[in-house]
Amino acid sequence: MISLLERTSSLSLLRADVATEELARRLNCSPLTALLLQQRGVGGDQDGSARALLHPSLGAALAALHLGEGLDGARSALADLKRGSRLVVYGDYDVDGVASTVLAVEFGLLREARVRYYIPHRHSEGYGFHPEAARRILDEGCDFLIVLDCGSRDVEAVSLVSGAGVPVVVFDHHLDEGGRARPRALVNPQIDGDGEARRLCAAAVFWSALERLGVERGWLDERLDLVALASLADCVPLGALNRALVREGLERIRGGRRPGLAALLSSLGLDRRSLSVDDLVMRVIPCLNAAGRLDVADRAVAVLLGEGRDAESLVTLNRRRQLLSGQVHQEASSSMAEASRLVLSSEAWPVGVLSGVASRLCRERDCPVVLAAPVGDLMRGTLRLPDGGNAVEILSGLSDSLETWGGHRFAAGFSVRRGLWPEVQENLEVLLRDVEREPERIEALLVEPSEFRFDLLREIDALGPFGVGNPSPLFFCPWSGTERIAPLGRDGRHVKVERAGLSLLAFDGARLFGELTAPPEGLLYGVRENVWQGRRRLQFLVERVVAR
Repeated sequence: MISLLERTSSLSLLRADVATEELARRLNCSPLTALLLQQRGVGGDQDGSARALLHPSLGAALAALHLGEGLDGARSALADLKRGSRLVVYGDYDVDGVASTVLAVEFGLLREARVRYYIPHRHSEGYGFHPEAARRILDEGCDFLIVLDCGSRDVEAVSLVSGAGVPVVVFDHHLDEGGRARPRALVNPQIDGDGEARRLCAAAVFWSALERLGVERGWLDERLDLVALASLADCVPLGALNRALVREGLERIRGGRRPGLAALLSSLGLDRRSLSVDDLVMRVIPCLNAAGRLDVADRAVAVLLGEGRDAESLVTLNRRRQLLSGQVHQEASSSMAEASRLVLSSEAWPVGVLSGVASRLCRERDCPVVLAAPVGDLMRGTLRLPDGGNAVEILSGLSDSLETWGGHRFAAGFSVRRGLWPEVQENLEVLLRDVEREPERIEALLVEPSEFRFDLLREIDALGPFGVGNPSPLFFCPWSGTERIAPLGRDGRHVKVERAGLSLLAFDGARLFGELTAPPEGLLYGVRENVWQGRRRLQFLVERVVAR
């Protein structure tokens, strides 16, 4: 959904200068690409840094990586994983947890272990490694346990398994707050890893650990598809290493090595050979996530491990998720507007869709949001923050009242006894209103849509994949007064802005343009390649309308 950008916001328009032209000459690239490099802090005599941005090296990024001291313990522990050992892989129900689980299952099979996996049910069990699950794992027989995407703070469950004489190795990436579990080995870069390692999702932590532990590189590279899915799903910052991991992983997905994933792409009508990061983020990952949100994550594991018999069921589940999310979004949005509250709950809301809706509301309204719903005798909630807050610090201050909690700086989850919810709700309301949001700062390049060509777009794409920490380039074109706003689609929600013989698409833009009382100053837009029925064309998408 596009939005109005008030001119009081900090909008900086970037233009090429003499230094830009000189950088473009030295790198043999366009001035626009050189300007994007300067925007990312590269200029002057930093040609090496510029080339590293244009051509990220996975090998170089891995060579400098420090995952933390726990890696030594993992090396010792995994050496004891023998042929025929009963290996249990414990993961999480989101895409990072699912991808980590699949990677660990395949690693166990590589070591000729007897492997089974356990992913908790989102509704009946919730996030984390629970004592009940630990007892079940022990009852069913286990010689070795790998815990992924959780476990750092699950002291009791880890102690139960370790106390039974079973080696436990944890690979996690969640912020280390509160009590820390003491498995045989804990690899969590948040504890003592370097800056690049702290940006990794759980699947990337596990993959990188295996690479450091000497697992055959060709085998690992074939599984970068899992790391790419997990990294994009968890919205990790796309620095040097994550960019390289996602880029290499995308190529593996395009190669179609994993039949179940290829079947899912086919069910979605996507051509894997021309698959984009946007396709993964907007269409594929929501289907994989829908399994854990509305049913059991085992369906997503089965698709990634197998031939794809469950692929169509994931598409169906995602349609249901979209419907439920739309209903919850409408109710929550109305309540926020009418009651001026940031912390909302409803007996009727399905817990599985709350995190996605909270993220959307936080983004749309640029404010903190908590949504919660009951599960048995608990209220389960999700917290989302804009830039400027720290979700883990907020929940840490309420930890005495919470049953479980954890997450990242801008996104966290928790559970609380129903009887304590009214008190926790009011405390959260106070804490969220004290969050100081960082002022919005936007940089855009002053470029007319008519200046773009396919070769220029390919140059720009070399700076991708784009996402958190490496935002997609934003361009500005001033309003000329000759533009024509035309309806687009059957429901009247979308419009296209026709100017100088080109069209810029404004999805969900009909109401915004209809409410303008004066011509805008200009448009902020992005550009991408669109393929339809075998025809390629440049597509311009309006992101923001800049008011005068």
